[in-house]
Amino acid sequence: RPKRPNEMSVRERVRTAQESRESARRLFSEGDVRTSLRHFREALAVLRVTGSGDPYAAGTADEVRADLVSTMVTCSNNVGTCIVRLMKEGTAFAKEEEITWSQVHMHAHNALLLVDAVDKKRGQKVHSALLKSGTVDDRKLFGEWRVKSLLLMVGAESERNETEKAMIHLKRALTICVQYDDMKTQERQVRRMMLTVGNKRKKELRKEKEAAKAMFSKKTKKNVATREKVSKSDEAAIPVTSDIMQVSSNSAATADSADSDIPESSEASVQKEKETIAKVSKQEEFDGPQIWYEEHKEALILTGVATAAALLGIFLTGGRAGATPRR
Repeated sequence: RPKRPNEMSVRERVRTAQESRESARRLFSEGDVRTSLRHFREALAVLRVTGSGDPYAAGTADEVRADLVSTMVTCSNNVGTCIVRLMKEGTAFAKEEEITWSQVHMHAHNALLLVDAVDKKRGQKVHSALLKSGTVDDRKLFGEWRVKSLLLMVGAESERNETEKAMIHLKRALTICVQYDDMKTQERQVRRMMLTVGNKRKKELRKEKEAAKAMFSKKTKKNVATREKVSKSDEAAIPVTSDIMQVSSNSAATADSADSDIPESSEASVQKEKETIAKVSKQEEFDGPQIWYEEHKEALILTGVATAAALLGIFLTGGRAGATPRR
């Protein structure tokens, strides 16, 4: 029986994935996009299987690692391309497999990450091995493959209404195309997509602005209605100006009538109070000694009795002392 992917060496897995990729390319050119997608996916699955060796280990040959990178980048971009074709055609297979724009974005992003990683180590072993193979040059690696990944990502982002991200990636793609003279076709494609995405972005911004304006207008109308309701309730609670004036005039008339009565009653009561005070003062002057005597009567009697007794004692004693003795 043929070996399973986990039983293969790194070199055998890369060779198997390359064979699946070539079959997928042939099927895609023949129009069999569905089968082509399956072969591209099988190629990626073989490369991702953990087998007897790590393709990124230090002991792996540089040419094997270079073949691994090129195969994974091309297969990832081509999986995205097949999914886009099937989704645009609206085939039953697309619905059955539940393929989405998110899958397109994921595969294209994986390819872009691999190319960016090689670019960071430009001139080192893997990059040198890729150039040495003769099948890849810097224009294809850092130009064509990179732009293809970016355009696939832009298509997915546009379909998901992520136009801001799409414009960022389109600007990067345009910058890459300008660096290479023989990428005019890709440059025109990028500029067309920039116009399409730019118009879509403007429509999205217009809708957002209209929605915000409608929301603000709705809140404003609600606030105005609330204020009018409060004003009406306040008007119902406060008397009308004519009623206020009538009440004020009535109050003033009542106050004037009361003020006209106050002087007579006040003068009479004041005069009467003065007379009463005078009588009380005279009565106090007349009754004052009598009241004092009544309060101190008992003390005065006792004092008088004590004084009389003392005088009597002195008299009796003095009489006996001054008498001449009888012979």
